[in-house]
Amino acid sequence: PAESKSSRPSVAVIVRELRRRNLFMTSDDDASIIRYHPLFRAFLRNRLATLVPPRETKRLSRLAAEHYRRSGDRVHTIGLYLSSGQFETAARELERFGRDLVARGQTQSLLRMLDAFPSPFQERPWFLYFRSVVSRFIDPRSALRLCDRALAGFRSAGDTAGQMLSLGGVIEACFHSGGDF
Repeated sequence: PAESKSSRPSVAVIVRELRRRNLFMTSDDDASIIRYHPLFRAFLRNRLATLVPPRETKRLSRLAAEHYRRSGDRVHTIGLYLSSGQFETAARELERFGRDLVARGQTQSLLRMLDAFPSPFQERPWFLYFRSVVSRFIDPRSALRLCDRALAGFRSAGDTAGQMLSLGGVIEACFHSGGDF
């Protein structure tokens, strides 16, 4: 509808006008997907942080992350948890879906997410394993060390799938580094 019941323009009308004037955002043809310009998005986030209490910001981030999770967008899901300081939730999501990111070739996104976590998270077995996967071709010796540490963590946790993947990573890293099995 062109106008809502309150005689104000509808969101679709506003979005079309903003897009037509090339202001702050882009959208698809029917304005069902809106992407804010990065600077405008940063402005809006900063404004939210100054106007809304942190507890409410976390709640809103959780709601948005759940929307992205339902739509299958793991990168935005984890990013929202990270940006709102919900590190444990972000870590669980990353540990659950990190292999999907690797399978889709999103290793740079994976690496950026790993780098965004505080240092205590960096020694988690899945984090070590994902770092090894990202570095296996460019620094196989480092990948080997990371896989070895991940393997120890997976053994300690009794995670068979993690152990098998880490062992495969050890073999692959040995192969790529010219090492001796």
